[in-house]
Order: sequence, then structure tokens, then C-alpha cells
Amino acid sequence: MYKTWILIILLVTALFTSSGYTETEKKGKSLFSSKGCVTCHKIQGIGEGKGIDLTNVGGRLDSTAIKNKIKVCMPKLNISAKDAEALAVYLSTLKSITASPSKEKPVSTLTATTVDIKWESTNPDLVTAVNYLINNKGKEIKLAGKKHTITGKEGLDVEITVLDCCDEESFRKYISTLGVVKDVKFPTFHATLPADAIPKIDKQGEVTGIKFEPKARELWMNAIKQ
Repeated sequence: MYKTWILIILLVTALFTSSGYTETEKKGKSLFSSKGCVTCHKIQGIGEGKGIDLTNVGGRLDSTAIKNKIKVCMPKLNISAKDAEALAVYLSTLKSITASPSKEKPVSTLTATTVDIKWESTNPDLVTAVNYLINNKGKEIKLAGKKHTITGKEGLDVEITVLDCCDEESFRKYISTLGVVKDVKFPTFHATLPADAIPKIDKQGEVTGIKFEPKARELWMNAIKQ
């Protein structure tokens, strides 16, 4: 009986201490807790869940893409480059076949401007405009009564709402690398962005909504209906 209990204790200890993680992955897992990531994110139902569910993040993004997201939207973590790398490596191991399907695409595909691009989002008018402009380069349309040749980089006035746990200044800088920030009422940003940059913003991972400004919607919907 004594030997049986010893064996059970050893098996349980092995279960919880030999997770199969590398040292870098173990460090990243520890950082996920110590840096407070669970206040925004869930993993397999654990966490407060205010932000993106990370249960299957490794099935959607590789460690490099995840690290880029950490750098852009999570500077409040005050995390070093080395720790960000460890955290990203750990998160990239999270792959679950039971996780809800996600429309998020790997970052590496977001710069595509081929004719078959099909951006998906919850804002139908913006989706129509972005896909139309990206897929119809060289086509001539009338824009505000004037001839306009589509380039795919037309500036669209949009509102972007991010998680309020994101860092305002860093996200402003990120948007500014792609377009022009016109106004901020955090966590909402009003910006003018090229059509082909909008999918990049939307797929950033911490954006909760992106929509047309009313005047821009009217302008582009009228042009597209020609």
C-alpha cells in the first residue's frame, strides 16, 4: 500500500512538472501570469477574457507575428525584448483543435494586394469598399464628380476602437506608420488610412471595431455603385 501511494505521488508530480515545454516556453508561460496577461485574455476558459481568446493563437499566428502584436499593443507590460520573445514562443504553442474558428489570418498574409484578396470583417460597407479598391486597381471611376483611377491606396476616413488595456501612444504611432491619425478619444481613433492598410489594422489582434466615418461611407458607396 505504501509503495502504491509513493507511485501515485511520483506520477502526479511528473504530470505537473514535466509539461514538455522548453525552458523558453516555461519562462513565457510564467510571464503570462506575472505580467497580468490574464486580466485581458483567456486560455482554455482561464482568465478574465476582456481581450482576444488566446486558446488557439498558435494555430493562427507564429511566434514572430505574436511578438509583433505584443510590441505594438502591450507596451504597458514594460517587457524586455527577451521576455517578449519568450512570451511569444510560449503563446505560439497554444493550438487547440476544439477552439472556435477564427477569421484572423497570419500577419504574413496581410500585405497581400493580389486580385483575389478577400478581407473579412463585421462592417459590411467598409469590407465592400476595401476589397473593391484593392481588387480593382487601374479601373477608372467617378469620385465626387471627378475621374479617379483606383490605386488601392485611396485614403478612407475610419474610426478604430481598441481594447482600453492597449497603450494609446504606441497604438497611435502604429497607425501613423500606415496613415494619418486625425483625432483620438481613447480608446477610439479617427484616422485616414489607405485602403490596403485597413486589413492590417483590423488584424492587429487588439482592435475591437473598425468602421467608416459617415461622410466617407457616402462618398465611396456612391463611387462603387457606378
